[in-house]
Amino acid sequence: MNYGDYSYVENFVQDGASTFALPNVPRRRQALTIWVSTGRRRARALRDPAGDPRASPPRPRWISPEAFEETRAFLLNYSKLWIQTPSRRLGFAMDGAFYGGKSLVDELADRLPRMTVDDVNGAVRRHLQPESLSVAVIADPAGRKRSSTRSATERALADRLRQRRRSRMSSRRTARSRSEPLPVERHRCRIVPAAEMFER
Repeated sequence: MNYGDYSYVENFVQDGASTFALPNVPRRRQALTIWVSTGRRRARALRDPAGDPRASPPRPRWISPEAFEETRAFLLNYSKLWIQTPSRRLGFAMDGAFYGGKSLVDELADRLPRMTVDDVNGAVRRHLQPESLSVAVIADPAGRKRSSTRSATERALADRLRQRRRSRMSSRRTARSRSEPLPVERHRCRIVPAAEMFER
């Protein structure tokens, strides 16, 4: 269904060709983003990050104690790679001073060992509301006939979301029952051509 899922708890700006965040980009607020690189079933792939509105409880999945421990160990070690050079160490130190604290790497080293899985799941309950998600879908019209500025692929996906059609999860071995439609606000579902994306 997809070939990669990513999430960021900050407005991630990549530092050149590296996989690290660029320091010294101060903000008044942060943004949690989830990226899903989908295959053909784009509408169905939206269901996992959005959560099922009829699930019990109607929230995204909580992190398990095992996944929490793995993630914490990873972050404690991987974050050290963010400050491999003097310029990056200085950059993170400057960010920490800007926000009135320590370098992010030092903050993680201090806070992560004291954090619990209940702390994380509590934050999920407080801040992640599926009904408040904003979703952007990128469709590639290359190689397809276009009608004015919209491709048939783009229109089909937009219409499917506007109509709140159900989607089926299937594989060679099993076919799950139809899922409830995604609660999309029809009037807010629109197509923006790539050439106009950054003009607004």
